[in-house]
Amino acid sequence: MSDLRAVWGLVLTLGRVTMWFAVTVGLGAKALFETARLLTRLRLLYAETLRCPRGHATPAYGVYECTCRSLHEGWVFGRCRVCGLSAGWTPCAVCGLPVRNPLL
Repeated sequence: MSDLRAVWGLVLTLGRVTMWFAVTVGLGAKALFETARLLTRLRLLYAETLRCPRGHATPAYGVYECTCRSLHEGWVFGRCRVCGLSAGWTPCAVCGLPVRNPLL
């Protein structure tokens, strides 16, 4: 009976170690993917203009109106100083198509 408990304890320990390893590898892979995604969009974060789907240049810096109706100056996707929200997209200055936030 004690041999059975010892084997069962070993099986549980091996299962826990395997689960820990799988979760750790998964979290590491997710972190590497997100880092690579951010590095590929780094150029867009510092660009003075962003391109809409039709190729029109939309300024990335200026004075913008938040959804809370307050004005803020700076990067179009920066956080509002009143409500703390950040825009997910901004309309193109020429055609009105959405220009997506490069951080999303």
